[in-house]
Amino acid sequence: MSYNCTNWKTKKLDTLLICVEDLYMHDRKDWHPTRNILVNGQTKFTICEESYLVGDVEFEVLSVKEIVIRGEGSGTAYDWIIKPALQKSRGVFRAVAIWEGGDSITRINVNDGVFTEEEVEL
Repeated sequence: MSYNCTNWKTKKLDTLLICVEDLYMHDRKDWHPTRNILVNGQTKFTICEESYLVGDVEFEVLSVKEIVIRGEGSGTAYDWIIKPALQKSRGVFRAVAIWEGGDSITRINVNDGVFTEEEVEL
């Protein structure tokens, strides 16, 4: 059973670029994202029911406009798909995740692939 994110807040998203192939690195292909083109021309990569990335894809590089991680399976999606892709990304990303309704809170920082997480105490 996955440890699920119940609330996700993106704090900063600045020119975040992820190679599309980096979203498909995990051996479990049943967890690979589904890829759909939205009406506005952007691409949505859905990993599980409520976890996804949205952005513009050019030359198989995703310019991320939105990341949402929450709901059933979100902990696995985060650990297996999102986190490894962020560790290979370019750009700046900051978010806060509330896990299991407040059981723990994590601050996520990414700067050109340098990924850090820190627990937040209330």
